[in-house]
Amino acid sequence: KRLIPDDNLKAQFDNCLRQMQNELEGMLLYGCLNNTANAGSDAAVRRTKGLDAYLCAAGANIDYSTKAVTEEAINALVEDVLEDASDPADDYIIVCHPTRAREISAFGSDKVVTTPEKTKWGRYIDTFRSDLGVDMDVIWTLNCSKSDLFIVDMDKIALAQFRPFSRSEVAFKDDMVDSYRQRYLGEVGVKVVDGLYSHGKLGYLAWT
Repeated sequence: KRLIPDDNLKAQFDNCLRQMQNELEGMLLYGCLNNTANAGSDAAVRRTKGLDAYLCAAGANIDYSTKAVTEEAINALVEDVLEDASDPADDYIIVCHPTRAREISAFGSDKVVTTPEKTKWGRYIDTFRSDLGVDMDVIWTLNCSKSDLFIVDMDKIALAQFRPFSRSEVAFKDDMVDSYRQRYLGEVGVKVVDGLYSHGKLGYLAWT
């Protein structure tokens, strides 16, 4: 199939949209601290904290000592979260780097599998169940540092939208320019509820 201009334009748009999705995901975890001297100014790019900034505060559910992804460490972190009066019925997920997701998939690899699939080979864990019965989907992303693993209460975190995204055309001085450009403008921030209680983190994880 031959490419036509419309296909090329759509491919460029999809690529830029993926870049923006990655930036928003990274902002949700780690924030965006650009232009700190003019925070809150209408004339400059504003800043927002991410989930990590709340979990690094004193009193948060964070484990810096284990330095490894283990069932025991995750279970202990879930216990800490629930003991802080968080609702066990909330939607919790594990967010980590692919390296950490592989370590989770290796949990119990020495145990007997009672329901093998004859046409598949390999081991993949997409849901971790804590010893307190809390099920958490394992979401891996390259936007998460290898040294971090987050337990996130999805009912207590969101992207707060301050200005809806709008589209505008980019003006050119030369009408004969052979390009077409758009830009999408919006303003969002990270909203974290009960940052010290409803979320958790394994930090300073060792990796090579």
